[in-house]
Amino acid sequence: MKASTSILAVLVTIASATASIPLFKDHLQQDGSNWVVLVAGSNTWGNYRHQSDVYHAYQLIRKAGIPDDHIIVFHYDDIAYNSANPFPGVVINSPSGENVYENVPKNYVGTDVNTENFLKVLTGEPGTTSGQSTGGVLQSTVVDNVFIYYADHGGPGILGMPEGEAFLYADELRGALDKMKEKRMFNKLTFYVEACHSGSMFLDLSENENIYVVTAANPDESSYAAYCPGETQQAVAVGTCLGDLFSVKWLEEMTSMGTSTQTLEEQYSYLRESVSVNDTYVGGSHVMQYGDKSFTSDRVSQYMGNLSPRETQSSAYNVLDNYDADLAPLFGNPKALRAELLERAVVEKKFMRIKEEALGGTLKVLQPHHTVLDWQCYRDSINVFKKNCGPIAQHSFKHLEAFVSLCNAGVPRYRIEAAVLSVCGL
Repeated sequence: MKASTSILAVLVTIASATASIPLFKDHLQQDGSNWVVLVAGSNTWGNYRHQSDVYHAYQLIRKAGIPDDHIIVFHYDDIAYNSANPFPGVVINSPSGENVYENVPKNYVGTDVNTENFLKVLTGEPGTTSGQSTGGVLQSTVVDNVFIYYADHGGPGILGMPEGEAFLYADELRGALDKMKEKRMFNKLTFYVEACHSGSMFLDLSENENIYVVTAANPDESSYAAYCPGETQQAVAVGTCLGDLFSVKWLEEMTSMGTSTQTLEEQYSYLRESVSVNDTYVGGSHVMQYGDKSFTSDRVSQYMGNLSPRETQSSAYNVLDNYDADLAPLFGNPKALRAELLERAVVEKKFMRIKEEALGGTLKVLQPHHTVLDWQCYRDSINVFKKNCGPIAQHSFKHLEAFVSLCNAGVPRYRIEAAVLSVCGL
């Protein structure tokens, strides 16, 4: 099939890894090097875009000279050879894109992609692996720069994970970053997050810790998927969204600009404007900065490697709210789409009823909140819900605002639990 020619094209062979990374010494402390952790925190065909984003990031960072022994990749690895994939072994991040799956390391795949392993790896401990994963641990030191990229669904104070507890809580992540600092595991750390409500993960990050964060969305909003079915033959053929707006804008701009001249601040400014759709926020979100902005004059190459610029092809982005993007594979199946929408409506009604019952029959006295103040109450409420109402699907993460609001308002945990039991039954 002629249309698949560009899809099946592979990246030019990347130079083999060397034992060390002397490439960026002019940007780092003496004898310092670069370390990278890439995380796709979801699975299933409907979430194709998160693994595709991470694979694309890997290819660029590897091409920029950072070797595999300094890159750790978390990905479920259920996309390339998924039965729904019309191009087996191929994953693309844009309609005209190359195969970004080639040679991606399998440090943590399948059930090894979980919160416990991620937090262990960040803090210098090896994760638990099955036979499929090769493992890996962050061995950075106080003279090294660390870059972390995380792509997934998010909710108030949480990011998703496909296995284990299926959540990464903001206070857990903050604890890991604090431990990294205590163990002198970085000179400077830069962290990019693609997720709805991703800003809610970093609200308490101080401005003098050498940790700089860019998020795809503020604490109160969805981020957006891109290259969704409807605009291009390739997206229609794949049947799901190929990437996320923040991520593809970042990766495509980094490809065309290179990394040696652009600063972190300049990259942020571009992303803020382009992802907001020129400040209209119609089909776009608020890209945010958190933490230590004192080193945003550093060049991008100091964290993502030295990538030479090259020409890229632009396509229509055809965005969808990330809470709806998972529906894309069902667009050609009206019956299945109706069933999924009905199920979502049922879940939304459950959260509304829980909130109402916990407040004694009224919703009027409680304003919605996305900033978690009482983490123990929030965790307990989520766990009670999962135990009695079932798993919390990723499209339902936004409804966790109900528990944030109840806990922040001081509603006793026993009343929240009683409301959950009343709505979902014993």
